[in-house]
Amino acid sequence: MGALIIMKIKTDRLVLLLYLVPLLALPYYANEIYKLLNYLAAVLFFAYEALVKVKKIKIHTFNKLFFGYPVWLVVFSLFVVLASFWSNNRSASLSKALILFVVVIGQIALLLWSNFDLKRVEYIINMSLLIASVILIKTILTTPFSALGYQDLFSAYTGFDKNGFAMMGAFLSVCALYEYFKSGNKKYIVYWMLMFAMAIIGASRKGALIAIISWPMMVVLKNKPSKKVAYIGGFSILALIGVYFMLTNETLYSLVGERLSTLFLSLLNKESSDGSIAERTVMRRMAMMLFNQKKILGWGTDGFAIQTQQFWGRYVYSHCNYTELLCNFGVVGFALFYSFPVRVLILLIKKMRTYKIAYVFSFIIFFMYTVFEYGLVSYYSPIPFFMKTLAIIVLSIELKGKSQHERDD
Repeated sequence: MGALIIMKIKTDRLVLLLYLVPLLALPYYANEIYKLLNYLAAVLFFAYEALVKVKKIKIHTFNKLFFGYPVWLVVFSLFVVLASFWSNNRSASLSKALILFVVVIGQIALLLWSNFDLKRVEYIINMSLLIASVILIKTILTTPFSALGYQDLFSAYTGFDKNGFAMMGAFLSVCALYEYFKSGNKKYIVYWMLMFAMAIIGASRKGALIAIISWPMMVVLKNKPSKKVAYIGGFSILALIGVYFMLTNETLYSLVGERLSTLFLSLLNKESSDGSIAERTVMRRMAMMLFNQKKILGWGTDGFAIQTQQFWGRYVYSHCNYTELLCNFGVVGFALFYSFPVRVLILLIKKMRTYKIAYVFSFIIFFMYTVFEYGLVSYYSPIPFFMKTLAIIVLSIELKGKSQHERDD
């Protein structure tokens, strides 16, 4: 009997690892083999969890949030499939819808695997941090410094989109902080430093800002008002020192310092030599022009890329989740996608006065994506959904524990 239990646990963890390794180490957009491996891993993970867990699930034990999350995922993915049929390139649209479908079944499997158990969440985060750390070390050893910060060169050496690489490190740094503040285990400080380095090496403005902001944000939010002022003052001093070091250190300046300074100048409406900022501004404007032509249901899945391909000479997205959703899916799709994150953020703002790390962690994940989705398209990408799923699991466990405590009283 004991041997069977051990085998079941090992199989359970093995199936999870078979899902996490392709998800984190094999970017689906790099080539068709990576995409196929991601698909197979998600399908296997879902099939295993469905066969093992579905018959044992007691829906009445779920809180509304935990149950509502997969419902939202399925409804939105079905809408994206339907939107493929009113696009001007059904084949390309259905290909994008398939990516989202695979992402969704992976999240549902992850929810089932977690089984309302914080130890299992810890295992998911530990394995994710370990996989990402191996990727980081490999990248440092095999990638010339001259390739860092340049999309094509970075991709050629690593297989990763540099922005996706940095964003993965940034959000995993938030996971490392959560585990550290929850457990006090100092190994998570090491993991945080590695993930922070990953965000910087990716040379992405978004990744660097998320990694830099999330640490003080988590510390301030989890402490009571009496301590907030001291922490804010301390972090302000650290920020000034960090900015000075980033602008005066040649290595750091070439990686992210210059990009952050041009971003700051662009926000002040001053001249910027960064062509990517100007190009993305044009893309967002084009997306809004297209949205104004079809406001209700949009141009269909991948509509922006399909409609502007001739202009750009390549298949692109608008580099903004808000304009991308409005252009592709109109007001209906936009409202459908953001209905759940807004609901979660409203709930978490109300809960923030308890200063619990579970609420702070979940808030930071959803808040950061909501803010930085202005500069990225995430509605079909696996890593953003993976991070949001972790936040939902942690939040649901905290809410369930509170509800159980109230019933016991």
